[in-house]
Amino acid sequence: MEHLINGISYSNQALNQGYERIINMLYSMLGSYENCETENNFEPFIIQGQRTCIQMQGFYNLIGGDAFMTISATIKGMIDCKELNHKKVKSWIFYCIDLVKKMKVAE
Repeated sequence: MEHLINGISYSNQALNQGYERIINMLYSMLGSYENCETENNFEPFIIQGQRTCIQMQGFYNLIGGDAFMTISATIKGMIDCKELNHKKVKSWIFYCIDLVKKMKVAE
């Protein structure tokens, strides 16, 4: 099936590949946090979170869907949080990943 988005036709497979890239991006945020935790320097995690928020806003503008705004807001809240820990970051990242998985379309 083809989806027309902003005048461009996307197949289900192409959309799902995009969603997989988003999921991988979110997983890499968790890895980034773990590295920053080890080094006690969270600047790379914050920068990656900001970049991810910008990309989620771009996906929202391109595709629509409230999930992208929710993901962006969750990440923004996470990088602004003064009391982060591994358990919280992991929980929020997996929450965002679940939102993306629900957007996938049947091929």
